[in-house]
Amino acid sequence: MKKLLILCLIIVFIISISFGKSFISIWNVKPEQLTLLYQIRLPHAILAFICGASLSVAGSVYQGLFRNNLASPYTLGIASGASLGAYLAYLFNFPFIFIFSFLGAIGTLFIIFVIPSLKGMSVSINKFLLTGVCLSFILSSFILFTQYLMSSFALKNAMHFIIGDISIVGWEALYYLIPVLVICFIILFKYHNELSLISISESHAKVQGVAVKKVQFISLIVASFLVAAIISYCGPIGFVGIIIPNIFRKYFPSNYCEILIGSFLAGGIFLLLMDLLSRTIISQGNFPIGIITSVIGGPIFLMLLLRSEKV
Repeated sequence: MKKLLILCLIIVFIISISFGKSFISIWNVKPEQLTLLYQIRLPHAILAFICGASLSVAGSVYQGLFRNNLASPYTLGIASGASLGAYLAYLFNFPFIFIFSFLGAIGTLFIIFVIPSLKGMSVSINKFLLTGVCLSFILSSFILFTQYLMSSFALKNAMHFIIGDISIVGWEALYYLIPVLVICFIILFKYHNELSLISISESHAKVQGVAVKKVQFISLIVASFLVAAIISYCGPIGFVGIIIPNIFRKYFPSNYCEILIGSFLAGGIFLLLMDLLSRTIISQGNFPIGIITSVIGGPIFLMLLLRSEKV
């Protein structure tokens, strides 16, 4: 499976940097195409892969921790919290947008998990998901309200904080995102055995000697950190974190070594394909990739919802 995914990644990556408004043969690059290839196409394709891989890995972690196929950065409200934090930082011209994005994600986690615990409430997985969905609507509505009051120029620049877009030129974003992805993936992969046991049941994991609360806390923070990093640059790109992990959890139900690696590779491939579609669907400019993933991911999400035995 991994060899097949790596082969698919190589093929899709070559296609992604070759096709666009003009064709570039990577075996025979013309001098006038060098800037387009190395300053636009190549970093753009790498960014698409990083976004897809990161969101997919984070989604697989949430699904394992909650033992629910509908858990994702978006159904839990974490993506909306991160998006709101990044949006406010942009709105008030604060530096280090990523920090505010992470604070927004952590704030959402606090509302969903900590407050019910402090009040001694027993909250089911379904209530966590419903609370997350409600928070997503509330936070997204706040962004939409403030955008309604903006000028048309400011609105255009801020739109990617609600619809998702990866039309970033150059390598600067990658200097931050690549180390974040590598470090977060290493930390999460370190706990793949513990995640496998927790995905079966917490009691089973405790019997096997797993420090469940510690693993849950670290995994939630690291996965949310990963989501916040992506959203601070690209905005919320929906459904990647729910569709891809579901596929690998179906074939490897309790093997998080395979699930994490598979989600990493397949998530990147999926978003590379969506990015290629977004760049070729209209003759001028790039179509926002968040719209493409929503159009394709929405029906798949509905299918998962109808088939789920837990909701």
